[in-house]
Amino acid sequence: MKKKDLIYLTTLSLILIMLFVSIPITTVCASNYDQKHLIAKNTKEKIYLYYDKESDGMYKGFYLKSGSKVKHFDWESSTSSSAVTSVSVINGNYIAVICTIGTGSGVHTENLYVLNKKTLKVLKIENPLDVLKDNVISKIDAPVVKIKIDNNTWTSTCPDTELSHFFNTVGYESIIQYDLQDTYFTVTLPAQVAPAFFIGEFKLTYKWKSKSSTFIPTAINFNFEDAAVKY
Repeated sequence: MKKKDLIYLTTLSLILIMLFVSIPITTVCASNYDQKHLIAKNTKEKIYLYYDKESDGMYKGFYLKSGSKVKHFDWESSTSSSAVTSVSVINGNYIAVICTIGTGSGVHTENLYVLNKKTLKVLKIENPLDVLKDNVISKIDAPVVKIKIDNNTWTSTCPDTELSHFFNTVGYESIIQYDLQDTYFTVTLPAQVAPAFFIGEFKLTYKWKSKSSTFIPTAINFNFEDAAVKY
């Protein structure tokens, strides 16, 4: 074999190896979704959401179909009748999927996934829990509760709750609910000061920012009224 041919074959082999390594390997075939597992849809936008498997009270794995594109995601959502599993379009070009990861008495937590409608690529959006952690200061000197956001401070007294039941700080992890609008979305997180006792709610507003190429939190509101807890 000539040296020139050997160099050609070696180069070709390296190219083939590089191509093979760069191809993402997945154990799930996007064409394997069961049409009987349809759980949410937006017929107008031709967007459909199918669950992969069901076990232990959870839907595990989802196939999202947008037009002719289908992609599998390792999301989970509760099968409970009070759980939310939905698909919507927001800001015209993005798909919003809500999955409920836990629901019960005094607990209801949702996850939101926002994807580019054309590529089905998931956008990176700041977790509302992290937003509150970075911006909210709270203190409880039972029965007095204080909450501070930027230069705003709220103070309230909760005389009807046993003093020993109060937390040291206000909690907001038990209930996380999303509300989708045409061009933005909000997240509501009731403020909890004791087991099964809520004194109000935080509401975060996320809006699209072209500079960041994603939805970012633009406002944090709080009210000290009794939160309407439905779960």
